[in-house]
Amino acid sequence: MTTSANYLKQISNLVPADEDIAQNRADFRKHKMLTVALVGPPGAGKTALLEATARQLKGTARVTIITVNPAAERDADRVSRYCDQVRAIKTAAPDARAVRSALQQLHLAGIDILFMEALGGIHGPQISGDRHGAGCQRR
Repeated sequence: MTTSANYLKQISNLVPADEDIAQNRADFRKHKMLTVALVGPPGAGKTALLEATARQLKGTARVTIITVNPAAERDADRVSRYCDQVRAIKTAAPDARAVRSALQQLHLAGIDILFMEALGGIHGPQISGDRHGAGCQRR
């Protein structure tokens, strides 16, 4: 049985995530960047797709990629030669606060397109801040 104290603790844990989501979305809007969340199972080709896309966009758009998975550093190294900025979040289950932390390390005014890559099973709101899980926003 859930006590009221446990319930309040669970609710209070949601508030910071909501604040981080709101701040992430505000940054996307303020800097008018296209944000795309690419989510899928390991081995689906997410990194290969991002690598090919960033290669094609190099020189025409300022591309930034945030990779979120246990092998994020490897994936970030793989795409870094085609991107203006890359950040790795080494975790299987990112949350809005982890994305917020990565965003704070980036030069947001220097981004036209922000790709966020994550493993499948991770909900859209935690990655992109889109509560409907669409994962692609033009701000």
